[in-house]
Amino acid sequence: MTNSDFHEWRSRGIGASDIAGILNLSPWSSPYSVWASKVLATTGGGTSGSMEAMRWGKLLEDAVIDEAARRLNVYAYGQQTRCTHPDYEWARATVDAFCKDDDTEGVIEAKTTSDYRWYEVPVYYEAQVLWQLAVTGRSFGWLAALHAGRKLSLWRIDEQPALQRAMLDTGREFWESFIVPGVPPPVDGLSGTGDALDAVYAETVPGATVAFDDEYAETVAALLRVRGDIRTLEEDRDLLENRIKAALGTAESGTVDGRVVVTWKAQHSRRIDLDLLRERYPTEAASCETVTDSRRFLIKGLPKSAKRD
Repeated sequence: MTNSDFHEWRSRGIGASDIAGILNLSPWSSPYSVWASKVLATTGGGTSGSMEAMRWGKLLEDAVIDEAARRLNVYAYGQQTRCTHPDYEWARATVDAFCKDDDTEGVIEAKTTSDYRWYEVPVYYEAQVLWQLAVTGRSFGWLAALHAGRKLSLWRIDEQPALQRAMLDTGREFWESFIVPGVPPPVDGLSGTGDALDAVYAETVPGATVAFDDEYAETVAALLRVRGDIRTLEEDRDLLENRIKAALGTAESGTVDGRVVVTWKAQHSRRIDLDLLRERYPTEAASCETVTDSRRFLIKGLPKSAKRD
């Protein structure tokens, strides 16, 4: 498949990377962002740093699989196999690799992470592997994670039939209720939803206005109240921090019953002085600049006639 063919194939089903978002388990996606990616073909823009990390993760994938197979003494095959559930055409998964140990077959999911270690498998990766097992009918999987480019950890994830059945039921309900009819799920406060909304409504119609009804007037009022509460809490936080700093003075740490409970240590960092760079090397600085378009969300406040308590 070409890259466009692959994305078209993914858009016609729920994949392993989608299910954690649908279940509200993912730090990156959400039900709304999964819906937008399928129905509106939105893609996560990401930052240059995240795109770089994704590229290196893809480049290192084969190396992670090969080393995992060597350490586990299993045979790895079928890299990047696109699979479809035998009963549910919409339930899909792209398996990084299958593995075979004697007469038992499983899957290998390769990850690269900046985390130095895991004390347990992140739940969103566990959900991804369990979905692959549900789609392929395999009984176990290995999550192989390369930590900070220097340490490989291996985690065995065995099938959980009841949980996988519930995941398939949730996936089917989501597919039939939202994706097939093209009806968006309710928005929520997850970052993935915010990113998806920014992508869906990236362009502004100059001069266009929406007249809010009472429901959305109350929503604006509620947002104003929340922002006021946050501002008050931030002021309280700053007061408490300043009191502790004043008590520390030049000391690096503070203790309670002999145990360190707070530190205030010196640290050094290097940053590029952009103003100085533009002044000394204007041509070079201009050649490195990027221009992005975005929409700025501002709350202007409610008119007196629409004030809510």
